[in-house]
Amino acid sequence: MSAAMVVLVVVVAGAMLWQREDTPARPPVPTVPIANTPADIGCIDDPGTVNAAAKYWYAYDASGALNLNGEISASTRLGDFAKTGLSSIAANIGSYATSAIRDVAPDTSYCPTDRIVYVTFADGTELTITAWRSIAAASPQWIPSEVKFTATDDHTFVSEGPHVVSVLAVAPDGTSVAITAYGVNARKAFAKASGPVTETTIAPVLGPVSVTATQLAPIAEAMLAFSVAR
Repeated sequence: MSAAMVVLVVVVAGAMLWQREDTPARPPVPTVPIANTPADIGCIDDPGTVNAAAKYWYAYDASGALNLNGEISASTRLGDFAKTGLSSIAANIGSYATSAIRDVAPDTSYCPTDRIVYVTFADGTELTITAWRSIAAASPQWIPSEVKFTATDDHTFVSEGPHVVSVLAVAPDGTSVAITAYGVNARKAFAKASGPVTETTIAPVLGPVSVTATQLAPIAEAMLAFSVAR
């Protein structure tokens, strides 16, 4: 083989390798057929059949929505989920004043799709743990937040604003946990799926959130670990 031919072969092979490495693989996460269709409808206690990186499950240009609510349901795992969450809250933040737990589903005949723990603290801070399993790519805009989420590692996103802090942790099969802390009155202002908000002509004064993303991150990890250990 001539020297010119060797050079040509090397150049072509290099170009093919560069194209193969530079072309992103098609993400294996489904998309919803109609924009803003809820994606958090997987049975929370069943593993997903699709596995992908968190960045494919959640991106602001994704068409899927997150409802994060529904009809009150029940499961055998709710009690242990709540115990894990409340223990993690106490260990990473401190004592809370009140708590509430629930499973929810699209209707009472459906499996639980979203699992929720809610606590309030003596200073008025509120915190919600929500777990679900997405079946399609969704935008994180549906998770209560004050500023955009940014990735902090390969499976965690953080939104840290002055009144609302949220941490989203995602497993490869779409199982997801969001931990959101609100300052005084901030939950009414920013929660998108917490039920009807009382209308008023007087804007409430929002208090600063007293919890940091650093405190919420280990809670998110603990609750994600519980959720995928089916």
